[in-house]
Amino acid sequence: MRRAWKIALPVTCAVLIGGAMTFELVHRHHMEQQKLAQQAQAYRVRAEKGDAEAEYRLASTYNRGQGVPQSYAEAFRWYRKAADQKLAEAQYDVGYSYYYGYGVDGDFT
Repeated sequence: MRRAWKIALPVTCAVLIGGAMTFELVHRHHMEQQKLAQQAQAYRVRAEKGDAEAEYRLASTYNRGQGVPQSYAEAFRWYRKAADQKLAEAQYDVGYSYYYGYGVDGDFT
């Protein structure tokens, strides 16, 4: 019986520690996703008012799927709005999207 405890105790401790670490990682991931969703919503509010920088940031969130479902088409739509306002980074990403066909049919012209 004592021998069983010598094995069971370290195994039980390892399982408990591992479980606690897993819970912490899941909790952190959930909190990060919640923060990203709030940030995306803040970008959307500003973007819908015509803020080019917010349009670009919202496009980037869609491009990466951070806080919103990943959508290259939606990213392209917001990149295009920012690019139309002469935001250089957005103009680059519009060209990149056309070149690689992200969210839009590929077009080298």
